[in-house]
Amino acid sequence: MNRPISIPGRLVAGIFSSMVLVIAPVVAQAQALTAAASPDNASLIAGPIVTRHQMALNGRAISYVATYTELPLPEGSAEPLATISATSYTLTTDGPSARPVLFLFNGGPGASSSPLHFNAFGPLRFFEREGREPKRQLESNPDTLLDVADLVFVDPVGTGYSRVLKGDGPSPYLGIDGDARAAVSIIRHWLSTHARQGSPLFIGGQSYGGFRVASMMRYAKDLPPVSGLLLVSPLLDASLSTPAVGNELVFAMDLPSMAVAAWLHGRGNREVQGRSAAEVFDRAQAFVRNDYLPALLQGSKLPNDHLGSLASRMSGLIGIDAAELKNRRLRIESEYFLTHVLNEAGKRLGRLDTRVIGSSSPPAAGRPTNDPSLTVSAGLGPIDKYFREVLKVPVERKYVTLSFDVNGKWNWHDVGGQETLYMNPAKYIAAAMRDRDTLRLLYVGGLFDMATTVAASEYALDHAGLPMERVRFERFASPHSPYDDAANLERFSAEVRRLLVGR
Repeated sequence: MNRPISIPGRLVAGIFSSMVLVIAPVVAQAQALTAAASPDNASLIAGPIVTRHQMALNGRAISYVATYTELPLPEGSAEPLATISATSYTLTTDGPSARPVLFLFNGGPGASSSPLHFNAFGPLRFFEREGREPKRQLESNPDTLLDVADLVFVDPVGTGYSRVLKGDGPSPYLGIDGDARAAVSIIRHWLSTHARQGSPLFIGGQSYGGFRVASMMRYAKDLPPVSGLLLVSPLLDASLSTPAVGNELVFAMDLPSMAVAAWLHGRGNREVQGRSAAEVFDRAQAFVRNDYLPALLQGSKLPNDHLGSLASRMSGLIGIDAAELKNRRLRIESEYFLTHVLNEAGKRLGRLDTRVIGSSSPPAAGRPTNDPSLTVSAGLGPIDKYFREVLKVPVERKYVTLSFDVNGKWNWHDVGGQETLYMNPAKYIAAAMRDRDTLRLLYVGGLFDMATTVAASEYALDHAGLPMERVRFERFASPHSPYDDAANLERFSAEVRRLLVGR
């Protein structure tokens, strides 16, 4: 997950000056953060591990099978270099099922599927309630998609219980193309071992997971026909995350989300901004298209009087002083905005969730970001307990929810022989949709997200050559994860259901 979170002093592949980590706001296991990308000599997990369960859903009892699968990579090798794993939930049926199968990935790179698994769509979800210890526990999830589709949550190499096993030098699976190929492998393997090659196939990814899904479409012919794609707050066109000299689009893509953040915190001019987050975004986007971007494209030739006029209007939208905007020639990087818009010493806004206010002090040792909306805690005992005691997975090591080590070792040059100076895999989605005229796409983005902004994601999709009659855009009044509260999760679940059932 990427420009999104700036890691001081680190450049990724010489391209992403501030784009390193794009992740859903999850609670992560601090003690498991640094070992995930190092060789692990632990034995493979014998499997698959199958358990049977029941739950009440929509007023009726349903029975389902949970299966934990670990796939050594490369497939069929006598000396595997890594493993990738998946946790699936399927309804109990007789014979091969025609039910849709939805594979889900989170981002990072270096993030497990746990946010989508345990905060959104799995049969069990975390609920926090007063009067019990711990307050946050797993309970039956009324918003699970299990009634309409079988679900597979994938943990890429270095996340969850998946890991690097051995090998000299960097792992080939900690990079764009190797990761995409591994993801295709686990999907193909799961469909084959469950005799589900004929089931409607859906693939979803959040944040860098969206980049992963788009990259996987380069190898769509290695899979059964794909029926639908779900992109949640996706990274797509990486150039839209890189505030470099001459790259004017990044400033244009950030401004609407800046305006929403300013409006949330009472900064700027309410009469100029609007009365709701959606209206603020739309007004700011109209300003970008009609006035702001044309001015930026004039570069240093922009007349000084026009510069001053635009700085005044822009100040009303994003709450930064007009004189400062003029001094910066209208170009405000997102990190500057997040740390200055409140105009309060020592305070900043969150990048993953601009509703959050926190300290602007440098991050603590071992933590590569001071984003107050990214919660990192010392343990995720309930997830380990769930896998070991409920799913009966025979594993002793910690479940890695988020690995900064994987993120730091990521090979952004690993693009399968393609160009490396411009990274935008949305073209592979376009090609897949051209090859399959029933393939549909759902995009979901949050207006309170400054990690992968709505404008940037929509721009990438608008300009990828997609058949727009089969693409649906849904904006949420939400942060990076559009399942942050009960109302958003209910709507999010409903929108994904529409994709799965073909509406």
